[in-house]
Amino acid sequence: MVFHTRIIDTSAMKSCHGVLMIMAVGALAIMAIVALQLHSHWQRDFTREMEQELLFRGRQYVIAIDAYMKANPGRYPESLQILYDKKHIRQLYPDPMTDHGEWNLVMQSATAEQKKLQIISPKQLPQFLANGRLVGVCSASTEEAMLEYRDKKKYSEWAFFAGDDPKKAMPELEYMFEQP
Repeated sequence: MVFHTRIIDTSAMKSCHGVLMIMAVGALAIMAIVALQLHSHWQRDFTREMEQELLFRGRQYVIAIDAYMKANPGRYPESLQILYDKKHIRQLYPDPMTDHGEWNLVMQSATAEQKKLQIISPKQLPQFLANGRLVGVCSASTEEAMLEYRDKKKYSEWAFFAGDDPKKAMPELEYMFEQP
């Protein structure tokens, strides 16, 4: 038996490995750029979906408050929970724009003089029920919106309330707590 030995040129292999390494790094860079673009598109689409969900959920509370007031003439709900308990809303929808899901509440003065709507935190509700009525919800998120809703650019300015006419300008809102 005769064995043939081949001498392998290792310098040619090293240059081949170098070219392969450059191609692999280039491919990874292209994939990273594509992934970043896909992420920004996904993030934008996700935000738009959440904004639509905010509009839907806010309107569900308005419909529930209107139904409560029809079932109880002259009375306003004392909490969002009562809307669920009395079967005026299918579920207590969380605020989709916050991690904690808790809405700020929209209050209307019991006297006709006050034209501003008051925005309060849920913890403030007991003290405001004596002189006001719970008429709606407002997102607790102070983030800038992608969508402009009734000339308002922040989610915390998107108030949903009974008696609202979406064709008219948003009434002036008075925040009864310090916003971040």
